[in-house]
Amino acid sequence: MKKLLKISLALFTWGALFLLQSCNNYPKEIEKPEYGLKNSSTLTVDKIVLTDTATIFYMGARFHPGYWIQIAPDTYLKAGGEKYILTGADSIQIGEHHWMPESGEDSFTLYFPPLPKGTKSVDFIESDCDDCFKIWDIDLTGKGIRYTADIPKEVQAGKVIDKKATLPPVELTSGKTTLNVYISGLREGYKLATPKLYINDTFLMTQKEIEAQSGEGNTFTFEFQQNGTTTGVLVDGGSQLLTEIILSPGEAAAVYVDITARSIHQEAMKGDGKPVQYVGFKGKFASLNTELAMADGRKYTPQQPKEEKFAALDMSSQDWVNKKKQEAEESIALIEKDAQLSPAAKTFLSLQTKIYCMSNVSRISSFYEWEYREKHKKGYSDPIEYEVPKFNDDIIFLLKEYTPGDKEYIYQSEAYSLYRNIALSISSDEKLNELTGSPTGIIQDIKKAMPLFNKVEGLDPLTPEENQLQSSIMPLFKEAFDAAHAEAQRKYDEAIAKGGYTIADTPKAGNDKLLEAIIAQHKGKPLFIDFWATWCGPCLGAMEAIKPFKPEMKEKGVEVIYISGETSPKAKWMSMLPDIGGLHYYLTNDQWRAVCDKYGIAGIPSYMVADKSGKIVFQQTGFPGVEKFKEEFSKVW
Repeated sequence: MKKLLKISLALFTWGALFLLQSCNNYPKEIEKPEYGLKNSSTLTVDKIVLTDTATIFYMGARFHPGYWIQIAPDTYLKAGGEKYILTGADSIQIGEHHWMPESGEDSFTLYFPPLPKGTKSVDFIESDCDDCFKIWDIDLTGKGIRYTADIPKEVQAGKVIDKKATLPPVELTSGKTTLNVYISGLREGYKLATPKLYINDTFLMTQKEIEAQSGEGNTFTFEFQQNGTTTGVLVDGGSQLLTEIILSPGEAAAVYVDITARSIHQEAMKGDGKPVQYVGFKGKFASLNTELAMADGRKYTPQQPKEEKFAALDMSSQDWVNKKKQEAEESIALIEKDAQLSPAAKTFLSLQTKIYCMSNVSRISSFYEWEYREKHKKGYSDPIEYEVPKFNDDIIFLLKEYTPGDKEYIYQSEAYSLYRNIALSISSDEKLNELTGSPTGIIQDIKKAMPLFNKVEGLDPLTPEENQLQSSIMPLFKEAFDAAHAEAQRKYDEAIAKGGYTIADTPKAGNDKLLEAIIAQHKGKPLFIDFWATWCGPCLGAMEAIKPFKPEMKEKGVEVIYISGETSPKAKWMSMLPDIGGLHYYLTNDQWRAVCDKYGIAGIPSYMVADKSGKIVFQQTGFPGVEKFKEEFSKVW
């Protein structure tokens, strides 16, 4: 009996230890592990295998076809305060450019040392640089992660969403809007650049990029003149969408964004997960903004049969437009059937679906040309023997019932570009009136006001005829124009007062001799010539990269010359000169075209290096890198 008792106790003890050990162990394989914050959508962790000798990460990559990604040699995992440095890889060369295939998707495997038993989560850190890939809190238990968004209780969905709300009329007024943005859910090593706000202004026919006027810690304030109800787009410094927000002119609103919850939400939307509230709002449209942010857009995308690549090229343009319209109608039907949506959300999403449909159709020429070039492997500068469909009366009238004559379309961020495309593409005023069913309306006013838009930041005075035209259209156009013109003048005056640059008089020479005349003014010095524009992101990025090299150029006597033209609004151009410095020429459109045609300048940024005799010894479109400039200047200074 005692012997049997001892055996039973031994078996009990062994079983308990086995059970305890089993509970402490994590799965050997974790398929599609959940994780918290990511700083990029490029990489995914598809599977983790844990062994006694290694930790193996099976990675997925999604990026632009023909572009490269790179994994640094000092990539590591971090768990329990310890680092586990990368030991090897399959299907990717560590520290070298890995070019993405035509599909834009790829996979590879990374090997790390084994992690301690019982490790529940780990961070993936592709080196410690600001822009390196990082994924925090990767779950190793297989049970998933629990995360509560750090947003105030009073802005959580259950507190603010009104399921009976209807969409209020658009406000056709102007006012000073204030938006406070609060960022939370950050981790050490996550670089948060200052957010930006983009507002599409229907009454100035432009997209305004608004910088934060103030910021303390992770709180930022935007103040701006808003014309009419509209939807703004809030992005982080890397241009990743944080949220869209409907704003009322003159209101004080707030946005709370938890970056970790946003990452979790994005991953959930890629699969079968449920939406996660990662953003909260205060303001007139808090209910609708919250509801739209929480809406699962997958529910309103009807299942379509897989379309053969380049199928549109085998369709008539009318059939293609009707197909787009059918897809939109199916989406609208799904929106209307969703009992969880408020009337306000249903109206907004239905209008959004219609305007996206029309916006896509308005770009029919670009779409068909892209399809043709891709199919026939034609470069974008190669001539093609193919007549692309035009956005003309026949195409526009196929979607007549979608025509945004209703002012509620102003809610949509795409409205201003669609209004402009219709006004520019319709053949006559009579056809426009037939399209909208009225001789007056917002598109008619936009068509009349178009000559005024370029004068807002060009600081050109209006003619008596243009002043008279202003009085014949919606008053908000004039109010918006006057306020924007005054702001442009203020920036112009500030730039003049700040100084730090020189504006040179354009030489009196024929357009085909203009560049030679500019170069002749500086003979005896090596020249660095930069062709740029205010709206050209790569131009401005290259200027930042060149800045550390400019003192050396100055020391060696190089004259730095910047050439821009009328596509850069004069007030915007002037406001940027103090930060750029150097010597500047501002050309007319005819002068710019003549110089580009003569010297084969196909785009911007473009650069030239001239020796002391004025001979151009180097020319390139696209930024070649600072080292290339150093190499070229070593030959002439």
